[in-house]
Amino acid sequence: MAVVRPATLSKCGLVEAFRGKRRGYLLGREPKDISLLAIIEAVQGPLALNRCQETPPRCDKTECSYRSVWDDLQETVSNRLAAASLADQ
Repeated sequence: MAVVRPATLSKCGLVEAFRGKRRGYLLGREPKDISLLAIIEAVQGPLALNRCQETPPRCDKTECSYRSVWDDLQETVSNRLAAASLADQ
């Protein structure tokens, strides 16, 4: 499991740091405004289910019969994660 530094989440506006005696972190936005996709992308970068989904694509095949399958899966997963928020429990 990767170690997530609070500064990484802070740069993305997901948490807000407080200094001083009562230091710590609070959510930077309302839970309903923080999607699971935003959290994943803050931690690991843009979501890519396969090498051909990366920007730029890291696939050396110019024609691939599975590309449309990966495109559909990428869109579905991204949309579902973007629609789910921390408020959804």
